[in-house]
Formats: sequence, C-alpha cells, structure tokens
Amino acid sequence: MTMPCYFCSVSVQKLAKPVICRFFYFMQNNAYLCEMDKILLEICAGSVASALAAQEGGADRIELCSALPLDGLTPGYGTIKEVKRLLSIPVYVLVRPREGDFLYSKEELAAICGDIYAAKELGADGIVCGALDRYGNIDVEAMEQIMKASKGVSFTFHRAFDVCRNPLESLEILMEMGVNTLLTSGQAATAVEGTGLIKELAAKAQAKGLTIMAGCGIKAAHVAALALETGVAAIHLSAKKKITGAMPRSDYYQTDADEVRNCRKIIDSIN
Repeated sequence: MTMPCYFCSVSVQKLAKPVICRFFYFMQNNAYLCEMDKILLEICAGSVASALAAQEGGADRIELCSALPLDGLTPGYGTIKEVKRLLSIPVYVLVRPREGDFLYSKEELAAICGDIYAAKELGADGIVCGALDRYGNIDVEAMEQIMKASKGVSFTFHRAFDVCRNPLESLEILMEMGVNTLLTSGQAATAVEGTGLIKELAAKAQAKGLTIMAGCGIKAAHVAALALETGVAAIHLSAKKKITGAMPRSDYYQTDADEVRNCRKIIDSIN
C-alpha cells in the first residue's frame, strides 16, 4: 500500500511496524516509509587539513573556501588542486571575491566567472556562489552569467539568500534558473532560529527538485531536531575546533573529524 508522504508528497510504502524517522508518516499507529533520498552532510572546509578531516569524519561532500572568519572567500588555485587530488568525496568550491555584500561590479563579476572556470578546470564538482542587486533581490542578469560559467557542474546559491528582500519570491527565481541547492539559515542568525522559514522553503522547493540545505551555527546536537522539524535534504556546518598555533597569537580553526563523525552517526540514525 502506498500514499503521499506528509513531508514531501513522494510515494511512501506501508511498514509492518512503526519506526521513528523524519520520513515516516504516522496515522492510526501505522507507519509509512518515504522513498526520498537520505540527508546529505556537507562540511565547510577552509583548508586542506579541514577537507581531509571532513572526509575522515564521514562527510558526503565539502564546500571548499578560504577565510572562514570572513564567512568564506574563494580558495586559492593550489588549494583546490591539492584537495581534489587528496579527496574521494565531491568538492564544491565557494566563489566569493571579497567580504561584505553581494552586490558586484562588472569587474568583480568577470573575476567571479574567471574563478568558476578555473575551479571547473581543476575538477570542482560544484560551484557555490550568489549575487543580489542593490534592492536585495536576486540579481538575475549577474546570475545568468554565473550560471552560464557554472554549466556542467552542480550549483549552490549561498547565504546571500539570507539577506534577500523576499525569500519566497527569490526561491521561485532560483528554481526557474535551474539552481540545484540553496544554502540558508532561514534568514535568521542561526539555522535553528530560522526553522520555520527553512521548513516552508523545503516544502516549496521539493516539487521542483531544488535541495534546501540548512546551514549556519549548526552543531551535532542540533542536527536531529533540525532535520525532523524542517524536512531538509541536506545539512551544512563547519564542525570546527580551535587549534593552538605554534607561534604567539597564531591560533586558528580547523574542521574536527570527531564532530563530523558525531553528525554522521546522528544523520545515519534518522535516515
């Protein structure tokens, strides 16, 4: 016996015994297993060492960047090349030319497209980018150029979305443009605080095949509740820990393989 899933409208199969899972629909003590894909775990890695730690901990893929304290910038050519050489999991490359807003000049846009082509040449499996206009709307003209440069690999629109003016209207634009994944905190300071909007976005996006990926401020302790409450298909976090530098005032952050491993276990338990 099949029926539509409560979370996503995908067909579901009746089970003999009720089991607790975010993709089960309970009705009169019966359970139905949704055939949706499993939750994806993406780790934001700011260095080669962090990328290796993410893979060791069981990440499904990484978002490779630099300058995490600035919310991430485009990683260097050598870093992308070395990470692709060392990792067997997919590597998505963040392309963001500077800190600050997401309103780009034509020169910055040219640099963005150049970095996208370079990342693709190095074997990037996906590109992470985004652009807004001065009014806080999706910059359609800029995004058309960015999407054209990204052709042939998967595309994630990053958290520029969390400062856009109209999230539901912006989601429709991104779906029409063929964006594969949207990374968002639900326009809140953390994904946990943005649960309501994330859930609404996930429900609307699923019908058109766009993956909503919850991210920002997520710890292993948040993963289960966030997945259950929102129905998202992907979780994004840095899983970082502080490393004591070998020189004075040289401490830095790096992905913690154990934290990634904890997230992996939690996700596997609810998949």
